[in-house]
Amino acid sequence: PKPIYISIQRGGDVFIGDKPTSIGTLGDDMKTQVGRRDPSKERIFIRGDKGTRYGSFMEVMNALQDNGFYSVALIGTDTNT
Repeated sequence: PKPIYISIQRGGDVFIGDKPTSIGTLGDDMKTQVGRRDPSKERIFIRGDKGTRYGSFMEVMNALQDNGFYSVALIGTDTNT
């Protein structure tokens, strides 16, 4: 399956692709996104800029793991221009 990208903005707003979500609805929104596929086999990439709080990353990761999404990786933005 195609990887799913979750973005966390500096202010804490969360997006699945380009669709807004929240910590409270992230699990259900992700299950809708993957349909009948096994959540434990999905590849999830979480990205945020260097101003994103560590706590925001952890909230997203915990919400994903609580809903069966275990293949999660953090990615950063390229700072070389």
